[in-house]
Amino acid sequence: MDDDTTVGKPTTTISIGDLVTFNSEGAHSEHGVVVDDDDTPEGKVAVLRVGRVVAHADPGDITVVDRSSLYRGQMVLLASDPGGQAGVVTSVHTALDLAELHLHGGAAVAAGVPAGDLRRVTSLVHGDYVVSGPWLGRVVHILDEVDVLFDDGCVCMVDPAVAHQLEVVVGEDLNIMRPNMPSLHPGQRVRAAAVATGQESVFQASQWWFRRRDCRRRNAHVEGTVAKVEIGVVFVRWVASAHLGTDQDLLRASAPQAMIWTGRPLPHPLTFFDSGDECCWAVTDRCFFRRRDHHHRRRDVKSERPMSVAGMRTTADVLWQDGTRQHGLPSTSLAPFHTHVDEFVPGHRVVRLEAAADDAGDKDGPAIADANDAVARSGVVRSLDVADQTVRVSWLKAAAPGEEPSEVDCDETVSAYDLNKDLDHDIFYGDIVIRRRHGGSGSGGRTEAPAPATQGNEEVAVLSLMIFLGSGELLISVMQNGGGDVDDEEDNNDNSALITNRGQEGVDHVDDCVRKEKIAGGVANGDGSFHFAQFDMVQSPSDHHYLEDASQGIGGGKKWTKRVQKEWKILENCLPETIYVLTFEDRMDLLRAAMVGAAGTPYQDGLFFFDMQLPPCYPAVPPQVCYRSFGLRVNPNLDKSGTVCLSLLDTFAGEGPELWSPAYSTILQVLVSIQGLVLTEQPYYNETGYEEMIGKPEGDRNALPFAENAYVLNLRTMLHLLRRPPVGFEALVRDHFRRRARFVLRACEAYMQGCPIGMLDADARATAAESGQRPCSAGLRLALTGILPCLVEAFTEIDADGCEQINRLRDSLGAAPPPYSPASN
Repeated sequence: MDDDTTVGKPTTTISIGDLVTFNSEGAHSEHGVVVDDDDTPEGKVAVLRVGRVVAHADPGDITVVDRSSLYRGQMVLLASDPGGQAGVVTSVHTALDLAELHLHGGAAVAAGVPAGDLRRVTSLVHGDYVVSGPWLGRVVHILDEVDVLFDDGCVCMVDPAVAHQLEVVVGEDLNIMRPNMPSLHPGQRVRAAAVATGQESVFQASQWWFRRRDCRRRNAHVEGTVAKVEIGVVFVRWVASAHLGTDQDLLRASAPQAMIWTGRPLPHPLTFFDSGDECCWAVTDRCFFRRRDHHHRRRDVKSERPMSVAGMRTTADVLWQDGTRQHGLPSTSLAPFHTHVDEFVPGHRVVRLEAAADDAGDKDGPAIADANDAVARSGVVRSLDVADQTVRVSWLKAAAPGEEPSEVDCDETVSAYDLNKDLDHDIFYGDIVIRRRHGGSGSGGRTEAPAPATQGNEEVAVLSLMIFLGSGELLISVMQNGGGDVDDEEDNNDNSALITNRGQEGVDHVDDCVRKEKIAGGVANGDGSFHFAQFDMVQSPSDHHYLEDASQGIGGGKKWTKRVQKEWKILENCLPETIYVLTFEDRMDLLRAAMVGAAGTPYQDGLFFFDMQLPPCYPAVPPQVCYRSFGLRVNPNLDKSGTVCLSLLDTFAGEGPELWSPAYSTILQVLVSIQGLVLTEQPYYNETGYEEMIGKPEGDRNALPFAENAYVLNLRTMLHLLRRPPVGFEALVRDHFRRRARFVLRACEAYMQGCPIGMLDADARATAAESGQRPCSAGLRLALTGILPCLVEAFTEIDADGCEQINRLRDSLGAAPPPYSPASN
């Protein structure tokens, strides 16, 4: 559905790069650009005014008049509805008002000039994508070649290697405002920077054109006017090839040289392809018309003098999550949308994991069992209902081996919590993609299908480059989305299989009356009750994350041993009831901890395991901690890779008492901090800076879906643990879920009946605070409908308490549940 209606009130949010005007009296509608300034006082906004002056203004004293920093593929919200659906920018259009370039302002030259009709001072800028034959690269640095005209007619050609030593005498030093743009332009008065005694100045060391015989000696020239600026040297980072794809090792071995002298012959010319996201236009940018006879030109402008951008109006086309499109939206009606939650929009390729074979995932390492390893069904998102968290997906028919699925099998509405992005087709609007040559040996080794439209550039035919505009074509992504993919860890040790009933042959008699049986760190009483020791020492487990990590040595001498024994004593005497720790007599540097999720949180009744290692220099440095994630990101601070982001571990920002102190910090403090500060009732706000959104519409919009998804992932983690409990904690896992199964199922029933997430007490009954809260979404109910059969089956297998409730749930679910598999989505 297309909608050309322009909607949305002017934005009240302020973002870096916004063009603003000052509302205060006497400002005379002066323009400025919002910048990132570390010295900005709290509650203020840093605005860079024309003239290199940074002002710290109250947000209420400025008005956003344009948001030219919008780019293809950016996620946005309507500024008038920050709690509503998100959208993706599919196209950006900028019209510029131009003026003659003079120190004290210039006459207007043209108004409403499309950005495509203009060029910058130099043909390339930092961040541009360029093509050379079959290679795609990105400009990372430029050295300009500058001609300086002196008053006596002499011209100095300043070498690119020393052009940065020119100082601006008259005119703005634009490098301060726009560090990625050319800092010099024709018309500026410049001089050579001061040099040490005995060294040549920039002008003395450069080439000269002597236009007049009576020119003064070159060492007498101090100040001149920039006559021309051209690119001298370009540094390019090659990111893809038509033959090699994006394999970085192959690219490094075969790529052309990174430093390119533009004046020297090249095997293939270096051609501009597309601007980077940060290469947007801004007020004060210098530019030229691409054609001298441009129809917007109102008066004769000397070709060697650039014009200045005096004003701009940016509009955008947006594809919203519900599938509607809007064209020509004013940039000020949109607000950038930043979240650490995956947001689906139409065109996204997604997978839903199906029940896999019994041994699926067993090959994965103990800390990471990536759910994407299971058999997945691929589809394309058509729309998403933000309130219900339901997604309409067109599922694709399975293709023959080596071919890409393209034919739609059926449409289905599913829970957003049952979907993952398809990492094999992880492209997004605005991404640059290539069509691989047949026989290429790059990443994935597959040939990709072409897109229906290409960039209008003759070199594109060589490399087959395209901008992804949501056409649905299956193309390989060139640029990675920040950071690298996390590699799954392999564990080929057969001893990592499930171990049960370890040490059952040992029998103790206590007070000659109560018979107890030792079971994997726990004690089974004669009356059938069970007690698992909160602190115990056993042999090191085969599946410990740090078992093979002895690169720094094990232990650190007597002082280290004494400190570790002190830590053990603290743990033995002070552990909370819901935290359990195993130490290992053959590896004093290792620990394994388990904690129970608190009631009233999305982590209620869940078990969460952490492997720890004490380095030889402990406690000078904090312990290393790895979360047993099973490839699930249950919390912003618990990564799929197992990384625990916590100030106390130096893996998260913090200051003062939040940081590790060798004298005062302990392992107990780390464990209590994870349980109390990480596994919280509103985990969405754990991300840095997100606490500022508490109580705001944009915060409420994301906090509930994140909590619901965290609860679903908590249930999936339970299934993984029941199948593959950490060695040494098998008895705890089995007993915990035997006792708590009926409460887990009762909680699921409460949420399926609409109870808000996290509003249950320890017995999984709704609390008084539940009244008036936003009920759980239809998407959560759909997800629970799919996961409940697996839970019922898993709890039945361990003879969990409350069989009556389990049987009732089994009957209410209808047909017999599918074979148990924690990989089920």
